[in-house]
Amino acid sequence: MQKLRAVVLGMSPDAPPELKKFQTAEKLPFSLLSDPDKSRCEALGAMKNKLLYGRSFLGVDRSIFLLDAQGRLAQAWRGVKPTGNREAVLAALRALAD
Repeated sequence: MQKLRAVVLGMSPDAPPELKKFQTAEKLPFSLLSDPDKSRCEALGAMKNKLLYGRSFLGVDRSIFLLDAQGRLAQAWRGVKPTGNREAVLAALRALAD
């Protein structure tokens, strides 16, 4: 990612100690940011109604956001799986760098 001059960050409403455990367990090579009040997730439109055991609640929709050099949203992938997005994101990042 350094060649593309990109920074990768993860964000979750979990507390920093929980995020550190997750980062260590999953061997993530990037930092995780805590958003306990979900205000940043809401600002990015990453909150959605979910259903669990018949109960509806507002939760985080796993998403990937690509920001340009000015910090503007260039592209978003919503409802993504933990894996399988690398090539699409890298292609968009390369196109943005051109």
